[in-house]
Amino acid sequence: MKSAEREALIKSFSLFFISLSTLFAIILYYDYSRVLAQKEDDIYKKMKVCSYNLDCKEYKMDFVDINHSSIEDKLTQNKNYLYADFAIPASDDFRLRIILPTTQYLKIKRNILMSSIYKYILSLIISSVLSLLFSLYSLLPLKRALHTTEEFARDILHDFNTPLSVIRLNSASLRRKLPDSKALDRIEKSIDNIVALQQNLREFLDRRYAKEERIDLETIIKERAELVKAGYPNTTFNFKIPQTAIMTRKREFTRIIDNIIENAAKYAKDDNAIVNIIFDKESKILAIEDNGIGIKEPKKVFKRFYRESKREGSGLGMNIVKKLSTQLNIDIDIKRSKEGGTRVDLNLSNIILDGISAR
Repeated sequence: MKSAEREALIKSFSLFFISLSTLFAIILYYDYSRVLAQKEDDIYKKMKVCSYNLDCKEYKMDFVDINHSSIEDKLTQNKNYLYADFAIPASDDFRLRIILPTTQYLKIKRNILMSSIYKYILSLIISSVLSLLFSLYSLLPLKRALHTTEEFARDILHDFNTPLSVIRLNSASLRRKLPDSKALDRIEKSIDNIVALQQNLREFLDRRYAKEERIDLETIIKERAELVKAGYPNTTFNFKIPQTAIMTRKREFTRIIDNIIENAAKYAKDDNAIVNIIFDKESKILAIEDNGIGIKEPKKVFKRFYRESKREGSGLGMNIVKKLSTQLNIDIDIKRSKEGGTRVDLNLSNIILDGISAR
């Protein structure tokens, strides 16, 4: 069962189970109150019969001064017993009090309560079975939708192979003619990126994830910046990254860096585009900042399809970055840079290898 299906099943089951068990609890509470009231009514009727024939095996009898008996013909409870007072013919000074000891009354209540508890336990079992059946039934549309989505994604992955093969063949052909072409270098690296994204998608569909590996931070940052610079040749990249090693899943970390650096280059100033990439070993913060237009609503940046600018973009990039950062246990924060642009801080404290170099 996939994680989304498991989560949907748990939530649906919890919702159904809590609703049904609450409903049964209310019904059984009123049932308990009804049965207890009926039992008390039966006790009063027996006391009344006892007051006529004085055949009171279950009850005790006493005579009380009429001045101390304000309630007549009504079942009453005090701290020690349950009783009812009845008029005595030809007596204006006393009343007959029929008494049920508290121990006997509590025993009756306990028996009624235990019966209600057994009924509630049975209702919980019924609720759990019904909730599971309802949850499985409600899960069917989600399973079908996920299955259809996975099939579509696998078909797309398969169809990618043909154009990628054509691009690789033509690139290899051009490489023989232009062995030192930087443009071909960038094309080949971009092809590798597409293949890596394919692999990410396959691993996700198969629920397999790449293993963590040791990476040199400066090397991977400069490598990704070089690829981004190919699309933004007028952008100046400044690096200040001391020798540092991290332990993480390389493909996911690369996607995070690619998205952030490309955004920084895209939204930097057109006439004097500058992107600074700085790592502070003390705070373990990797900062990527530009001197561009800045962000008005930093808290909304990670929302899916959110866009502040009319420039190209789907509004998905930073949402993907946020999800990948959470998976890799990297805290991310966005704010205005000193130059008025945007600064993205990645806290690498959970993946950094202190005192170890990847080189």
